[in-house]
Amino acid sequence: MNAENWQNARIQWESEPTASYAQVADSFGVSKALVGRKAKEQGWQKRLSADVAADRAHEIAASEFTHSAIGQPGQAPVVDANRSGIRPGLPTVSSGVPVDQARAAAAASAVGRRAEVEIRHGQEHAAARSLLYGAMKSRDFESTKQAKLALESLKILHDLERRAWRLDASPANALPAVSITINRRSRAKDNT
Repeated sequence: MNAENWQNARIQWESEPTASYAQVADSFGVSKALVGRKAKEQGWQKRLSADVAADRAHEIAASEFTHSAIGQPGQAPVVDANRSGIRPGLPTVSSGVPVDQARAAAAASAVGRRAEVEIRHGQEHAAARSLLYGAMKSRDFESTKQAKLALESLKILHDLERRAWRLDASPANALPAVSITINRRSRAKDNT
């Protein structure tokens, strides 16, 4: 590989929080060991953490999401299920672009792809909710069962995607975990 390809490989790995040496190796047709050696020699470091990427994606999704998936009453919602993969890939890096710009673009791509997943989840949730409400309104038991199965399947899929994309890594605005410690003393010791 030439120097430009190694630079692109580095930018891709550093800009994607979930990228592995194996993904970079597959993308460029080299061995994982070679990528690892080059990374160690050049001091590769992740420039975008999963937490930061998830927080930015949440913000983008919250500002861009619309309830367009709900549609008109009685109209079947339309959701494009093929827009994003279950597992994140490497961001694209344009050749001939200055390193700083390429890094910024790759980081923005990593955040943008996560935001797309968030927006799609919102649209799918709205579509499934509409399906459930329609089934409940019709009072058709079989339709309600199908809607329930669809919602449960969607929840499983969303959980898997959120884990793969690390969308719930540990948002900065999350409440800290509660820890309770109980110290037990015998009454005999307290009475002395």
